[in-house]
Amino acid sequence: MKITIRVEITTDWDETDTFEICQLERPYRQLEPEKVGLSLAEGKDLLHRLQKVVVAAQAEEVCMLRRFCTRLSGDNYFCR
Repeated sequence: MKITIRVEITTDWDETDTFEICQLERPYRQLEPEKVGLSLAEGKDLLHRLQKVVVAAQAEEVCMLRRFCTRLSGDNYFCR
């Protein structure tokens, strides 16, 4: 079995990007407990990769808004 984990991020202005986080392989003949699901190391790595994608997307969106909005100041990050 091949497992692909992707994240789809949609901005507030409906632009969508898809990011492939990781691929895992679980051969059907290997059903030992350590081969079922994710190991702790795999789970931590997956969470780390997900966090990198989410933080980068959030930072990019804020930077994009700051470039186009002249009213941004202080803690008011979004132009409305």
